[in-house]
Amino acid sequence: MRTGFHDRALGRPRKGERGSVLVMAVVLLGALMVLTASFLRLGVNLSREHNSDVDDSRAFCIAEAGVAEASAAILSGRSGNVGSQAVPARFANGIVWVVATDLGGSDFQLDSTALCDSGRAAVRAVVHQEFNVEYTQGVTSDLPLVVGSNFMIDSYDPAKGSYASQPKQKLPGHNDLIVGTKGNIKSNGDILLSTNDRIYGDANPGPGSTVSGIGGNTFVTGTTTPANRKTAFPAVVVPVLPSLGTKTVKKSDSLFARTLSAGSYHFSSVTIGNQASLTVQGPATVVIDSLTTNSGCNLNIDATGGPVNVYFTGPTNFVSNMTVTSTAPSAKSISLFFASDDPVALNPNATLLGTIYAPTATVTVSSNWANFGAITAKAVVLSSNSRLHFDESLLTQGRQGATTLALREWQRLPVPASMIHSRVDPYKLLGVARGSLQNSSDAYH
Repeated sequence: MRTGFHDRALGRPRKGERGSVLVMAVVLLGALMVLTASFLRLGVNLSREHNSDVDDSRAFCIAEAGVAEASAAILSGRSGNVGSQAVPARFANGIVWVVATDLGGSDFQLDSTALCDSGRAAVRAVVHQEFNVEYTQGVTSDLPLVVGSNFMIDSYDPAKGSYASQPKQKLPGHNDLIVGTKGNIKSNGDILLSTNDRIYGDANPGPGSTVSGIGGNTFVTGTTTPANRKTAFPAVVVPVLPSLGTKTVKKSDSLFARTLSAGSYHFSSVTIGNQASLTVQGPATVVIDSLTTNSGCNLNIDATGGPVNVYFTGPTNFVSNMTVTSTAPSAKSISLFFASDDPVALNPNATLLGTIYAPTATVTVSSNWANFGAITAKAVVLSSNSRLHFDESLLTQGRQGATTLALREWQRLPVPASMIHSRVDPYKLLGVARGSLQNSSDAYH
């Protein structure tokens, strides 16, 4: 007969002990199963969170792409809206819509919302529309360019000093004392030269057009190859400023009354009286709906303190016996924009260091108007004996006739709670068919 002593001596557990070990093993196994399930659930949750973060990041990228699409829409002349919440647009593997709001003053607010799988994101950008003109030519005309006799154009670099201070040279076989040979002229049509015209640069007509009149004392030192495509002449974007009413400048006015100091101005009309002088100091933006000048008056533009942009939106009268002068580091600092189709006659005695842009008007340049810069217009008529010196620093300006957008503000927006709390498939969430949506680039309106 076995005894407890005998079992212990042989290393065998007693019956009660064997039951305790079994219970302990079951408990440990159960705890292990609970831990395993917990770790499994934690892993699943972490995986879901990771996937959700990835989807949110993708949605955020798509929302930013929506802002880019809305910006492209504005630059193409559309409202900036892309799709809608009811009918969103398709982008990559997600959907997006953008609500554009015109804030005035060439500012636009773009609210972009994007969904991608379980991801949700919304961003807001405020962009400002800017108008830029590239002046790669001394003269650019949309219509055929008519050049009077004895016209001369050359170029100079203002970084080396004023035109007058720079050393002059004579090209072999020519008699003019000039500075540089980048005095290019261009037209979207023909270029009609006259007797004794001297072009120290290129003369490029439009596609399929020609340069006529070369021979004898009339020459072009560069190429006369027609352009491959026409130059764009978009409308001027006039700043939206509150009107200050009318302004009349008299000779007897104080210096303060005869000066527009740095700032922004909009006048329904400006009249410069007999022998009076009006000075505009930069940095300044001036919008003038109607300009009237009188005998012996002066218009002085001083851009030494910053750029000056003057926008003429209506009739502009420069009397022949007035004087126009400008002071600036280069022609990039002074820009005269003519936004209407009223003819512009540059008759006064002038030494203008700056640029002139009139995309819908005919600009006639008299022999009294010496321009150190560039002239771009629908039609340019260069009178006999006129002179133009192209400012080579203009070659660093932006793209011809480009309207660009500058970012003013950017922020993330909260996504509507109904979309955050429901992370189902975006198409199911919005109730749209997967194959029914347009690409974002086709959903402008």
